[in-house]
Amino acid sequence: MLFGKNSAQVDNGKISEYTTFVEENHLKSLKVMGKEWQYLLSGQGNYTLVFLPGIIGKKGVFFKYLEVLSEHYKVIALDYPIVESLDELMEGVHKVIEYETVDKVILFGQDFGGIVGQLMVERYPEEGDGLILMNSSTNTESVPKKNVKMNIKTLKRFLDMTKGLSYNGFKKKLVKRIGQGIMNSGVKHPEQWATFYQKMVEDTTRGEMVSSHYCAMMFWKEHK
Repeated sequence: MLFGKNSAQVDNGKISEYTTFVEENHLKSLKVMGKEWQYLLSGQGNYTLVFLPGIIGKKGVFFKYLEVLSEHYKVIALDYPIVESLDELMEGVHKVIEYETVDKVILFGQDFGGIVGQLMVERYPEEGDGLILMNSSTNTESVPKKNVKMNIKTLKRFLDMTKGLSYNGFKKKLVKRIGQGIMNSGVKHPEQWATFYQKMVEDTTRGEMVSSHYCAMMFWKEHK
């Protein structure tokens, strides 16, 4: 999608690295409220870092963080299943943490994952010893109302784009936008990373994408 006809010629080294990482660590699942939650578990230490992904909802986006940090910490990285509400999303994260009998928890939320992390700290304050937000915000007095309205409008537009046959078009635009950001970021091996993120998007179903966008929109509408 990103590289068109030449995509087969692009080195997929990051995909191979991620596949190896998954094979060498614990891929687990837990059923919560009838939904299957998949997550990676690796490392050991006094603190557990729980990684909450962005709107794509795939644990794979963190695998380089996991490789490095699992040498010093226990790390958990989650996939988001299709959920009906923010409450169901938070309950799933909570049950995974509870199931793994984690005592000292630091939540790491990227983009939409930052929304989940903020709500987790609010609902389960005894569960978190720290919260790290990456490229994430919330509706506060310091955020102009026009920005809040713009976020809600953008999320609604995304939801409209993910309906019916237009979902493939939505994914192409999303992959292109992510790819352009990577190519302009200065990161090493940008083609590999762009191809890796393309796979993450392709592995995200319409239902999962709609679920994440819907929860994000409810957050901006209902929480402050």
